Amino acid sequence: MYPRHSCLRKSVLLGIIATFATIAAIACGSSSGSSEVSTYVRERNPELTLSMDDVRDIGFKTIRQYDVQGLTGATEAWFGFRRVAGLDPTEYEIRTYPSHDDAIEDGAFFAQDVIGRDGNIFAKDAAWKTGTADRWSYRVVNFDSINAARFPKYHDYVIVGNLIVLCEGLDADTSQEACDWMAAQLATAGQG
Repeated sequence: MYPRHSCLRKSVLLGIIATFATIAAIACGSSSGSSEVSTYVRERNPELTLSMDDVRDIGFKTIRQYDVQGLTGATEAWFGFRRVAGLDPTEYEIRTYPSHDDAIEDGAFFAQDVIGRDGNIFAKDAAWKTGTADRWSYRVVNFDSINAARFPKYHDYVIVGNLIVLCEGLDADTSQEACDWMAAQLATAGQG
């Protein structure tokens, strides 16, 4: 009689876990797909033509320049960060194009390819393979054994004038905040 009781208890427990997992999957699936892209304005200040000198002038620190071969239409691509007093640095990838229209037409696809929780952050999957190791970060996924997994670093991007800026964040909201900060700084730099 004991083995049957134990088996029944396991079946009920597994049924409860499956029900909660299904509810969680439905809840997460319905909110993430619509909120990540729907209201965020990605294209800003189309009249601006900015250089990497303009970006450095606002306090952006460059770490690495990428070879843009394979990044259609791009003239430069840089990985770097900005630091605001008292806060951790925020990392960005900035890609320059001849014009705002070129950034949209040639660059938006490549930006979209690597952002968000389903971003293609590994060279085998990415449309542009250069710099893929800079596009992911580690997060601890199991505190008991301190297992870490790789996740996309950039959850959104903004097009400011002729620049595409990929912005670091834990999710779309924090990436968009980082993008908003950078877009505001670049708009000021472009007017000077």
